[in-house]
Amino acid sequence: MPFNGELTDEDGAMHTGAIVTLLDTTCGLAVFSALDSMQPIATIDLRIDVVRPVPAGQGVRAVVVCEAIRDCVAYISGKAYSEAGQEPLVIACGSFATNTMGPAFDTANMQRASS
Repeated sequence: MPFNGELTDEDGAMHTGAIVTLLDTTCGLAVFSALDSMQPIATIDLRIDVVRPVPAGQGVRAVVVCEAIRDCVAYISGKAYSEAGQEPLVIACGSFATNTMGPAFDTANMQRASS
């Protein structure tokens, strides 16, 4: 996520809320990429730990992995880094429900959901 002055805190750093949104979205994308089909998902739990201050004026990159999918739950882990840094700023782990009652994203699931 490139630096955006409209998403900063009082110190001129990317606001933690923006980073949490980035991680939640990226976690969802990791789950989608691990599934066999584009089925609805929902965040069950997402733990966010800020382990280092976010440097002022820098964008943030997220690296997320879907660790496992068991039954209807996907487990994820991820980290956010400053665009120039190698040490994690924020660490995330959590779980997502898969095959929820939400809207389907592909034709096969749309037909199944409407029956």
